Amino acid sequence: MIMIARMRGKRGWDMEDKKESERRRLHRQPVDIHGKILRGDDQPESICSIRNISKLGAELRVGADQILPEKFQLVVRFRNQTYDCRQHWRDGKRLGVEFIDQFSRTK
Repeated sequence: MIMIARMRGKRGWDMEDKKESERRRLHRQPVDIHGKILRGDDQPESICSIRNISKLGAELRVGADQILPEKFQLVVRFRNQTYDCRQHWRDGKRLGVEFIDQFSRTK
């Protein structure tokens, strides 16, 4: 965990934890919506929960034992978008993805 110092008026320095969310380039919008993971190559699609999202990435909830390729497509219905994704980190059921490219969904 990174620590930062912050000046508080005349009282001096106050130490506080700098959370990962504060280091992000863009703020992520908290959401609780369903997404669809498309693996390609005729592999079955799977459902995930999208917990937060920005223009650059998202945090997903997937099955802890669910095996996913490094790159896949994420369909986000509420945005009517499909994103090419790359796994950025994983911690059990939590999965952070980086959006490589996005395009409008086609039927």
